[in-house]
Parts: sequence; C-alpha cells; structure tokens
Amino acid sequence: MARVENSLIGQTIEANISSISESGHGVIHYQGLDIAVANTIKYERVIVEITGRRKFFLVGTLRKILKPSAFRVQAACHLFGVCTGCQWQHIKYSTQLVMKRDEVRSKLSKVLPGISIQVEDTVPSPSVYGYRNHARLTSRQGMLGFVSALSHRFVPVSQCMLMNDGINYWLTKLQGNCSQTSQVAIRSGQNSGDYLIQPTMESPPVGVQTGQSTFVETLRGSSFRIGSPSFFQVNSAQTVNLVNEVISRVDSAPDAVVVDAYAGVGTLAVLIAPYVRKVLAVEESFSAIEDAKINIEGHPNIEIVQGKTELVLKDFKEPIDALILDPPRSGCHRDAIDSVRAMAPQKVIYVSCDPSSLGRDLGFLIPDLYDIEKIQPVDMFPNTHHIECVVSLRLKS
Repeated sequence: MARVENSLIGQTIEANISSISESGHGVIHYQGLDIAVANTIKYERVIVEITGRRKFFLVGTLRKILKPSAFRVQAACHLFGVCTGCQWQHIKYSTQLVMKRDEVRSKLSKVLPGISIQVEDTVPSPSVYGYRNHARLTSRQGMLGFVSALSHRFVPVSQCMLMNDGINYWLTKLQGNCSQTSQVAIRSGQNSGDYLIQPTMESPPVGVQTGQSTFVETLRGSSFRIGSPSFFQVNSAQTVNLVNEVISRVDSAPDAVVVDAYAGVGTLAVLIAPYVRKVLAVEESFSAIEDAKINIEGHPNIEIVQGKTELVLKDFKEPIDALILDPPRSGCHRDAIDSVRAMAPQKVIYVSCDPSSLGRDLGFLIPDLYDIEKIQPVDMFPNTHHIECVVSLRLKS
C-alpha cells in the first residue's frame, strides 16, 4: 500500500470532495485512499495535486475549483489554506454553525443508538475574528509563526486574524526577535488589556517585557487571575454565553449545592456562586488551584477541593443537587463516570470541546440512569472545525 501511495505523489487528479475529516479539511476518496485537501467544501468538484503522505492519508493541494459550493466565501486571510490554523474561513459563518450542530448530532447518534438526539442551533460567537486571547507560536531563527498541520511547513505570521488586538500588538513587537526560544505563548485579556508572554527572554534583543507568570481577564464583572500554565477559555466574549447556558441548566436555588469538577481557575464556580448555597470546586492542577484561591475571594460559599476528579468524587459523601463536568478534550476518566453513577445527582451538566469523548461518556450515563434534557452547541472557535457543547442531563424519576 505504501508503494501505491508514493506512486501517486506528484499526480494531479479531478475529483469530488466527499466528506470532511476529523481535522476539518475536505476529503477525496481515491483508489481506496483518503486525500485531505484544505480550503474545500463537501460536494465541490476540484482539481488537486497530491503533494504529501501522512500515516493514514495523503495530502492534496487545491489547484482549481471546478464546481464551487454555494456556501463558499472569500477567505479574509491571505495565509488561509497555507497556515491551516483555521480550517473554515472559506465557509459562510451561518453554514459553519449548521455544520457544527450536525457534527454534534452525528457523533452522538453513532455512540447512542436508539436514542433520539435533538440538538439545538449553535450559539454564534459575538465575533468571528479577533476573538482569541491565547496564541501558541513556533519560533524559527527568531521569526514567529505556525506549523501547517498538513504540510508541516513553518509559516511566519505578522498578524493572525483570529487573535485579539492585544496579541497581535505583542506579536508585531516580538516578530524577528525570538531566537532565544523555540516556542512563544502570548495571552492577552480581551476585556482587561492585561497580558503575559512566555518564556522569559532577554530584554535588549526582544525589546518588550516577557516572562510574566499571570495575567488577568474580566468576565461578567468578575476578575480572574490566570497563571501561564492554567487553562482558560480562549474566547472571552463567548465564554459569557457558555456560562449563561450552564447557569440556566443548574436549576439554581438558594439552598442548592453544586460540584464544579475540573474547575480550572474557578471561572464557573465564581459566576455560579451568587445563585446557589454552596459550590465545591474540584481541580487537580496546582497552578489552577493557586489562581482559583485568588479568584474566589469575596465568595465564601465556594470551597476548593484539590485532587483528581475521579478520586475526589469516589470519596464524596455530601449530597449535591447538580454536578458540572468540564473535562479536557479527552473526556472524563472512567472512574469519574462510575462515581457520577454512584452519586446520582438530580442534574449533570457536561461541558465538552470534543463530541466524540462527550458521546463516549454519555453512553455510560444514559439511557438507564439519566435522560438528556438539552444539547446546546456553543461556537467558541469560529472559522475552525472545533465546537464546544453543553449537555444537561436529568436523573430519571
């Protein structure tokens, strides 16, 4: 098979885009092989040059569109299709929202057969450009840029249209002066103007202060300190809509007790605290815990519990009314799901950035123990294939 794949490299073919890959690129099925092609849309007729080979697929470079999709628009960025950091700039935003909703429905239906999957329309982002508060950049000979997921080529960037103004300002200042390191992270509060740049670099060559250990962002009137290693949602404006959706599903009440598992720096815990009697914030990361201790000041009804969620929930004895799960992309540890079943709170609100791991974990909770109350996609990542989702479950009566 490898010999066949290698013989195709350099060939130009005419074909239809028949599907969209897990990484958001168009796929041609050709001679029993998959060819990933950036800047394409399902059902388009294209001419493609086969230019590379990966472990499980070939890489094609778009040469001509013979039959464009009705959903195609002109990409705003001149590096689109080369950088591959965003995959869907060439698709109407209203269509992106539909595609993301349909992806959630499709992936959940596959792992939850026999269950009616009703998915709400995707909540659009307030901004489709300039929304990211976090950039991870590669440095090559002092230049900053991204590495293409398809070609693996380094692509220098002077500005990124997905990044907020603060990040692009510091990117301009740093560009060409980062030979001291191979990676640079820039984080800039959309609402605060505060920032951090990591790692520490010598000031004379760089020309700006670097090495800040934390920065501050503001959401719904609350300030959050975020350490360099700590997770924080990259779209500050849309995070407010995400939080509002979670709060609406908690069934908040003055006497309610809520567990916020995988609590991070305490974002959800702080913003939910005014609506309930008590929030127990469970987090493993030392950095996030140190941030959360600062962020919960003024909220005496929040208690931080440090430890792995699967271990903390296993030993949990206090009755609770609602459990929020906001795990990393890989989803929950199976022991954590087993503990959810043992605890059986009235409400479970699962926040996920990966429909596949979401579906896997939901499969252990429904249909025998919980009913799906609502599936709400939230577009945290416009112009990319990524999607956030809030699923609320209610204990069967």
